[in-house]
Amino acid sequence: MDDSRSLAYNLIDNNSHYHQEGPIMFKCIKLSLCIAAVLLVAVLAGCGGGGGDSKTSGSTGSSSNPAPAVKEEPRTIKHAKGETKVPASPQKIALINDNAFEDNMLAMGVKPYIGSTFAWSEKKFYPHIADELQGVHGMDGQAPNLEQLSEWKPDLIIISGQNEKFYDQLSKIAPTVQVAFNADWRVTHMQLAEIVGKTKEAEKNLQDYDKKLAEIKSEVQKAIGQQSVMVTVINEKTIRIQGATGHALNDLLYKDLGLAPAKGIPAENRVEVSLEGMSTFNPDHIFMQRNRFSTIEQVVKNVQDSNVWKNISAVKQGNVYNVDNWLAMSWGPKGRSMILDQIKKDLTAKK
Repeated sequence: MDDSRSLAYNLIDNNSHYHQEGPIMFKCIKLSLCIAAVLLVAVLAGCGGGGGDSKTSGSTGSSSNPAPAVKEEPRTIKHAKGETKVPASPQKIALINDNAFEDNMLAMGVKPYIGSTFAWSEKKFYPHIADELQGVHGMDGQAPNLEQLSEWKPDLIIISGQNEKFYDQLSKIAPTVQVAFNADWRVTHMQLAEIVGKTKEAEKNLQDYDKKLAEIKSEVQKAIGQQSVMVTVINEKTIRIQGATGHALNDLLYKDLGLAPAKGIPAENRVEVSLEGMSTFNPDHIFMQRNRFSTIEQVVKNVQDSNVWKNISAVKQGNVYNVDNWLAMSWGPKGRSMILDQIKKDLTAKK
């Protein structure tokens, strides 16, 4: 009896334990599964978010890359021969001229691909800028070799008026612009700047020149006052006397610096005189340029040994100054700056 009760009790107790523990275990398992599901969703969301961030970041990164350069359109330039479309940024510029376009271009920071040479300079560039033109092709500025020019393939050709007869042929090689002659170098400088898109640089050049000019003008005027000045060019058979206007060099001396021209010099451009004709002039200062030819030294000696020369006031006072090719140098800002330096040195030196 006792064993039966004990057995019955155990059965009831075990059954009761089953009914109590079973639901609890089920609830725990269910709760665990819910927690796991939540964690899984969070992880997946995190991965998805990371992927989204990466994609967004990648998109932002690509948008920070520089945009492709916008192709510059050719510019239309009006000039002496009409209108010409020129490259926005020409890389192989040919200068066929006799007005020191190379000086102007270098002053703007543009190195030409082809520059002009001359018979009088032994087929070389202007001496005052020759070092800066190393590696540049040389072309006769007065008689260009069109076949050679074509082989060099310039992308822009700029010519002076004296080469107008070649314009049509040159235009078949590359876009060609003719710059009309102007005695005012400033006008030419700005015209060239417009052609190559360097107007800001050109304006800065003019400002720098004016500043230097003002400083030197003040010093020179204090040094010599109204003493007269004359420029001579010794040629093989004549002596050239530069006038008061009509040339870039004349304007530099008598307009920019305000120097007093020697009595009797021409009002415009120049005049050629014989040695005897020098007796007409009696300046206080002479700047003497020598043209290049084989007998130049003998010709200069003949001039200096003559009584006409010895009786000129500038010669008597020791105020004769040998100069480089000022006629060519005066057409560009670099050359003009060098001329100003020499004028200051010669006219303000204490004797």
